Amino acid sequence: MKLMRRGTSQHQPAPPPAGGVPPKGDKAAGKKKGGWLKNIKSVAIGFIQDKDTTAKSSSATSVSTGASAGAGGAAPPASSSERLKVHQYGKSSKELTGLYMCQEILAHEGSIWSIKFSADGRRLASAGEDSVVRVWQVVEASAPPCSLALDGKSGPLQAPLPPGTAEASSAPAPALAKKSTRGKSSGRDALPEHLVVPDKVFALAEQPACVLEGHKDDVLDLTWSKSDQLLSSSMDKTVRLWDTENKACLKTFTHSDYVTCIQFNPVDDRYFISGSLDAKVRLWSIPDRQVVDWTDLNEMVTAASYTPDGQGAIIGSHQGSCRLFKTTGCKLSAEAQIDIQTKKRKAQAKKITGFQFAPGSPAEVLVTSADSQIRVFDGVTMVQKFRGFKNTSSQISAAYTSDGRYAVCASEDSHVYVWRTTRVPPAAAAIGIGMKPKTWCTIRSYENFYCKDVSAAVPWTQAPPAPGSPAGGSPAARDSKGVTCNEDSCSVAAKPDGGGESQQGAGGKGDGGGAWGLVVVTASLGGEIRVYQNFGMPFRIKGQGNLFY
Repeated sequence: MKLMRRGTSQHQPAPPPAGGVPPKGDKAAGKKKGGWLKNIKSVAIGFIQDKDTTAKSSSATSVSTGASAGAGGAAPPASSSERLKVHQYGKSSKELTGLYMCQEILAHEGSIWSIKFSADGRRLASAGEDSVVRVWQVVEASAPPCSLALDGKSGPLQAPLPPGTAEASSAPAPALAKKSTRGKSSGRDALPEHLVVPDKVFALAEQPACVLEGHKDDVLDLTWSKSDQLLSSSMDKTVRLWDTENKACLKTFTHSDYVTCIQFNPVDDRYFISGSLDAKVRLWSIPDRQVVDWTDLNEMVTAASYTPDGQGAIIGSHQGSCRLFKTTGCKLSAEAQIDIQTKKRKAQAKKITGFQFAPGSPAEVLVTSADSQIRVFDGVTMVQKFRGFKNTSSQISAAYTSDGRYAVCASEDSHVYVWRTTRVPPAAAAIGIGMKPKTWCTIRSYENFYCKDVSAAVPWTQAPPAPGSPAGGSPAARDSKGVTCNEDSCSVAAKPDGGGESQQGAGGKGDGGGAWGLVVVTASLGGEIRVYQNFGMPFRIKGQGNLFY
């Protein structure tokens, strides 16, 4: 598997000036107005204040170019094909036991603020500081097993979890199919049994399918419709609708301040919702190019999402409130409000930075906020928390995998965190007289891996299989050499030679292969897009226990 680092132009971008974003056009003049401009940008982006500090404090070795990087074609160093070291906390089993960075693309000049997969998972849109939107095609790439060096950095692993154990929710079958080593059966060319690598893996095309120019300032958010239309919102106070086939802007929707968040109506893509730092939420009609309804929250809007049925919306503010609206008849009708509470440092900024509704559970929504917590609400009732990552100001957002079994989020400490979303009952009774019992559980067990200057992380949304096609219908979701995975399950051949029946993991539907095949795509403050994929089966870890509170 080759690492690729590709630039979008022949020259490298100049390093940004200390304490701010690189000058583009009239941006430099804007900076002379004083600190208030930088502060207002930090509301919309959050990374600006810590951008240079983060870059300087990073200690990771940069990845060399691949075989296509210039004359001579020097081979990448050994570190470029080593399995990533994944840390785990509070877990008795480890799931990301064969995580590799498969690809690195220098995609933008300047920081990337948003990356979004299309509904079918076949395209990825990216945008950020350079005001340009790029669309990348998802393709298949070869993955010769000899390129996966064994570095021994996966931790003290024991035998695969057998069926029927307490940790069976992440257990593969005890006998794993061993990927063919193409005639090489010894030394570093032989893969361990817990690694199963398909012939084809997830990758992005070497060049963007289209480059969309027109915005005059940083692009803050992106959204795809079910029919593959693309919208982008910007600090130039506009939202643009793009024709990705003809590489043209079809319509522009003007606002009075930075547009921090947008989303197509998931049922009727003639409409979209937008949130702005002018404290207004707007419902737009695309055919009429006009606002059909709006409301003023009296707080800067930093996150917005429709409900899965398109009949409601949830809006998040810079002050940490979440407001629920009905959107039937293209009218915004207030229903309820959720206040994100924090016990410590009441004055700390706790803006809402993102929403995602749970796959298969339309009443549950994942809420990310700038108090280093991710919460799950069922209606107005909090039912779950995820802890461990760091988010004090940044506009980063957590996301579910397409099967809903994992939550993935970037972090200000240059790591990507992965939590298993298994729900456990909260305490049956509260301690103390007059206290109400908890309605939620806090999950403090996670796995994380280093990703230099990460600004966004999203799991790949796998495309559903076409009628008559193999399960998964995609390179990352199937493996003809022993493992078959889709959104419902992973099965592992009982014998390395392919004999015998396939077996499901003891965890039942959806748990057979744990996180095998999981693809996470990240964006960075340096303009890179990186692709990570897990080829390892779950293993038990000695001396660890799950931490649920």
